[in-house]
Amino acid sequence: MLFKGFVFSRLALMPITLALVFAWTGCTDRRWDYVALGDSYPAGYGAARSYVDYYAEYMEADLGVRVEIHNFARTGLASSELLSQVRNDEELRDAIRGANVITIWIGWNDFRESLVRFYAGTCGGEENLDCMLESSNKLNENMDAILDEILKLANPRESLIRIADAGIPPVFMDTWKQHGWFETLQESCFENWSEHLIEAAGQRGIAVVDTYRILNGPSGDEEMKGIYQSDGIHFNDKGQRLIADLHREAGYEYAP
Repeated sequence: MLFKGFVFSRLALMPITLALVFAWTGCTDRRWDYVALGDSYPAGYGAARSYVDYYAEYMEADLGVRVEIHNFARTGLASSELLSQVRNDEELRDAIRGANVITIWIGWNDFRESLVRFYAGTCGGEENLDCMLESSNKLNENMDAILDEILKLANPRESLIRIADAGIPPVFMDTWKQHGWFETLQESCFENWSEHLIEAAGQRGIAVVDTYRILNGPSGDEEMKGIYQSDGIHFNDKGQRLIADLHREAGYEYAP
């Protein structure tokens, strides 16, 4: 497997031998518990199935295990709410303790109010960016706390922990480009969050699935067609399958 700051991309290799797989699983009837955390994306909003379901099937096919899904994702969830979950929800905490696999997708709901204010010109500051920067910095703070709390319950050397760095949905990209806001918001809003996520995860031995550069291209300014629902935000079935593919291509190695 190729490692680059412990971020896995579509170009990542999967040098998993059968011997290694069986060393992990012990036997083909072993059950793996898979805990999914996050918002409407892992919850599968509007799609027949979530990437969580497809990824579980991939693990069963690749590793010869039976995967039990524990999907705690909820549409509309923000990072502060996920942090509260991992700190206070005993059912979730018990699930994390027993998890063989944990995936995380969270972030855009943190910008709901600040984007409305930015569009209205009431975000604050000389460049109308104060509320966006505040939301981004708070998301980063929450993400640090979420990852730290998870690591109190699960060891990345013993559990596969994966977090996606999301991407910019078409509904945002189109609006930002139309009004000449794209470069400003890409840097101050999204990449401030994405770059922090990659650094924070890497420091903790947690693998980042590089969905951003696949969904939005090398420069982060492209749109992948045919994978979103009509709202321009949520994945359709093809998009959900793509995200599962990217998790699969990340491989099944534990933290070094």
